[in-house]
Amino acid sequence: MVKVSVVFPVYNCIKYFQEAMESILKQTFKDFEVIIRDDGSDDGTEKVINTYTQMPNIKLINYPINTGLTESVNEGIRKAVGEYIAIQHADDISLPSRLEKQVQYLDTHPDIELVASWVQYINRNGKNKRDDWWLKQSKSVPDDPILIRDKLLEINCIFSPTVMFRKRIIDTVGFYDPDAWPAEDYDYWLRISEVHNIGMIQEVLYHYRQHPQQGTRTVNMKYIKTKAMEAVQKAKNRRGL
Repeated sequence: MVKVSVVFPVYNCIKYFQEAMESILKQTFKDFEVIIRDDGSDDGTEKVINTYTQMPNIKLINYPINTGLTESVNEGIRKAVGEYIAIQHADDISLPSRLEKQVQYLDTHPDIELVASWVQYINRNGKNKRDDWWLKQSKSVPDDPILIRDKLLEINCIFSPTVMFRKRIIDTVGFYDPDAWPAEDYDYWLRISEVHNIGMIQEVLYHYRQHPQQGTRTVNMKYIKTKAMEAVQKAKNRRGL
């Protein structure tokens, strides 16, 4: 059994996959497996993935058709054997100490079930970008489970691929809800926060790449906001607000 399972959903990301993969392989923390779920890529990404599949800690799940990010992450979690689950997107970069610092945090905070971190925006060429309003709001959230729980009713202050959580969360909260897409991550944090504590490492451990082919940028923004509002309203209903 490994300590961390890194769930790595991939779809048509040939330009950035190798850099994302190398950022995980170069982690200072070494007790991990990587579960790559290739979701029907047809741009040659699968050839790059195959250069890594001979490594003993790499598991590949090939799916012939594109089923979407939510199902890719859920299947990766189902296949995971680690005590902790980390998420890595195929166009982003985890800084070298990311896994080490998140494992240390969860190991020393037994009352916390999920921990996220701050991010730095980068552009398609890997250059740093300025924080926008959303990112500034996220960085204003303290490492306080109660305040995070309340803040989540106002804004999704957790960047999806920065999280690491205990796999046992599945026993009480279940998996990401495909019907909540493209706000499935927001819905998940809201559900988790109602029964578990969420922590925040107030340090940049992840570089979040913004580019025209990015998944959320290919979806109508009005629809994203509508699904986010639905997730919040469901949470308020559950809390009797």
